[in-house]
Amino acid sequence: MVASQMALALVLVASAALLVRTFQQLASMDLGYAPEHVSLIWFTAPKSDLSTPARIDDAGKRLVARIEAIPGVIAATPVENAPFKGQSFYIMKVAPSTAPASDRDHYPFVPFEFVGPNYFKTFEIPIRRGRAFQASDNKEAPRVVVISETLARRLWPTEDAVGKQLIRTNDNSPWTVIGVASDTHFRELRNTGPVVYFESEQVESFWNGNLAVRTAGSLAATLPAIRAATHETDPNLVLWKAETMDRLLEEPMAQPRLSALLLLSIGFFALLLSAIGLYGVMSAVVRQQTHSIGVRMALGATPREIGRIVLDDAMRVVGIGGIVGVIGALVAGRLLASQLFGVRPVDPISLALAATVLVSVGAIAALLPAVRAAHIDPVRALRAE
Repeated sequence: MVASQMALALVLVASAALLVRTFQQLASMDLGYAPEHVSLIWFTAPKSDLSTPARIDDAGKRLVARIEAIPGVIAATPVENAPFKGQSFYIMKVAPSTAPASDRDHYPFVPFEFVGPNYFKTFEIPIRRGRAFQASDNKEAPRVVVISETLARRLWPTEDAVGKQLIRTNDNSPWTVIGVASDTHFRELRNTGPVVYFESEQVESFWNGNLAVRTAGSLAATLPAIRAATHETDPNLVLWKAETMDRLLEEPMAQPRLSALLLLSIGFFALLLSAIGLYGVMSAVVRQQTHSIGVRMALGATPREIGRIVLDDAMRVVGIGGIVGVIGALVAGRLLASQLFGVRPVDPISLALAATVLVSVGAIAALLPAVRAAHIDPVRALRAE
């Protein structure tokens, strides 16, 4: 029974180690952008005040310019949607302009973003090749796009994408690629994917009320000035929500954090119960073998040798539980595969850590009975029998 407890404890501890390492990988990975000091701000206004797309766009441009003039604001940009909404939200089909017309509809949907000229500066997304948008990329300028590295590899796997043209298959309109941006974990925390970025002035769209702002300090320190700038831009324009990227990152991180903590807690109690069980069993063994221990000591066995015998018996139980537990941990790792990130289901570090913890707990649990056995008085032991 104690060996079974040890096996279960090892399975739980090894599984918890996998989830803890997954959380560490998620917390330390390169997102492709710098979330520190970036905030998402949502605005709204009565329809009667911003009744046409032209008025909405004008209000958005004036608001961005006014916010960027605030001391402590580094950059601001319109954004299409909030982060971590998935790869199937705001999507379109794009294809190389050289692709045959009959093949264009076979290209998969890719996410798109309608952004301002300072989008890549606001999020600090590196441009790997070419350039980012500029203020001159307006309605009168040639139509241009920036694409992600994944999309560049997909559309032009053996060529440099900069300078190539792609088309939107819904209207067959050509767009020239001016830059290739780093892949980001903006749509999903665990995955990157293809993205095509359009300068918002060049598309048939209008501002949806979302802005991203990069500040030199905290959002709380700058928010009063942003509210004042909003009122100065349009008294009917209301800032109704503001969230830092750090706060928004907590949402997709909550589930892996909770899973790791929950399994760690269960594993801790399983280890505690198995340690108590091992201690009880070894204590009972020492009491039952008091006479034989006294005989051994009377025949010349040293206290160290007696203690080692008890510890050896305990480690046999731990060893049996450990072997069964390793097999169970390998199975559990495969069952947890969908929850892991950056860690293999068969992870030697997690297994080694769990085995080390199990052996250490087993040794500590058996230590007191071993010490008690080593200090048995052989004369009293023989008389008691």
